[in-house]
Amino acid sequence: MHFPTFDGNNSCISKDKCEDYFKIFNLPETMWPTIAAMHMDEKPSRWLKVYKRKHVLDDWASFISAVEQKFGNNDYRESLTRLLELQQLSSLDHF
Repeated sequence: MHFPTFDGNNSCISKDKCEDYFKIFNLPETMWPTIAAMHMDEKPSRWLKVYKRKHVLDDWASFISAVEQKFGNNDYRESLTRLLELQQLSSLDHF
């Protein structure tokens, strides 16, 4: 099973996918940040390099909080809200 890659978008969805993966394979929580870090693309991996200079990757809650703070934790909700607004505008055009 392929581990999800994080490209800096939709951190909330990515977090859920990572946690599902960790639970399916019964991985110890102390390994979660390191495993997730290994699957970060360009922009997040550059941020991670700086983050690791000041932090140890052994606490998932702290790590994911920092990721969400940097990359946003509700991108999905914002995108869905914009989509609904566009649908409403589109339906108004038909009148």
